[in-house]
Amino acid sequence: MCKKVLKFECPACGETQIEEVQPMAIVTSRITRITKDGDLDYADNPTILADDDSPGIFFQCFSCGHILKDSEGEIGDCCRLAEWLKKQPYNSKV
Repeated sequence: MCKKVLKFECPACGETQIEEVQPMAIVTSRITRITKDGDLDYADNPTILADDDSPGIFFQCFSCGHILKDSEGEIGDCCRLAEWLKKQPYNSKV
């Protein structure tokens, strides 16, 4: 069964990429190579050590940094994000 996908369009700049910001997360990345100059190459998939319900998580536009808000304030969990996106006119047919 195919799940319906919600679109995102930034209300500030119109761009379509969104990011989750986790200020309290610990991110670990596997280093695959260290050059003589000290440049590091990383594996593609970092490990994020954070609970989805940890405090401080919010969603923002990847391009301009506009923080998404609903009637309760900053959107800080994925369920509220989905509800906010469903209410946007560009998702009216989803």
